[in-house]
Amino acid sequence: QLVYHDAVLVSFAQGKGGTKDLMRGILYGGVPQVPVNMKGIGAKAYELNREMAALNGRVGLLAMTNHEFLNKQRSRERTTFADGTTVTVDWMAMTVRIKPPLTSAELDATGMRKAR
Repeated sequence: QLVYHDAVLVSFAQGKGGTKDLMRGILYGGVPQVPVNMKGIGAKAYELNREMAALNGRVGLLAMTNHEFLNKQRSRERTTFADGTTVTVDWMAMTVRIKPPLTSAELDATGMRKAR
């Protein structure tokens, strides 16, 4: 991903890897692959897709300038993009942190309403 992030579009969906696939998509600033029928998607998956779409709007055309593992177990990873945006994923805690945080305007621009 570090080498070709800004040259190749890669989509991420909630496949066999479940939530982890969506978290990986956010880590890479990828493009969400949203199902045609949204009724079968859970609130958590919906929000992760929404965040991925918003983040891709911010960094999708930027270079990924760094990827690092933050601990010996490699259970925490961080990517950095050319504008300074960082995405940190903790695979044990199943959390994603985007800095600076996505704004309401970025999230609204996805056309996806906040999950209820």
